[in-house]
Amino acid sequence: MKRATWPTLIVFSTVFFFMSAALSQGQNSRGTILGHVQDASGAVVQGAKVTAKNVNTGVLNHFKTGSAGDYVFVDLIPGTYEVTVEDQGFRNERASGLILEVDQTLR
Repeated sequence: MKRATWPTLIVFSTVFFFMSAALSQGQNSRGTILGHVQDASGAVVQGAKVTAKNVNTGVLNHFKTGSAGDYVFVDLIPGTYEVTVEDQGFRNERASGLILEVDQTLR
């Protein structure tokens, strides 16, 4: 009787482990904001300072655009955000009222 119980227990434990791992990967309690910075002519703006401010908490996140003009803020707490882009020689741009929800990517 003990021999039949151990294989059953091992199979059950293995199945439970893989099911719990798969379920835990399915949800994320944070969100992402990403974008692309270009000038009026459509040229990429490299090295622009991008700030994402959580309006609810006041927490600021900073990013410098790369060679492709892209920025990405990952693992942000859901809430209302304001994104500001600044670069020397350009007018500052601001997008406000951005609502980031759980497991969402705002573009």
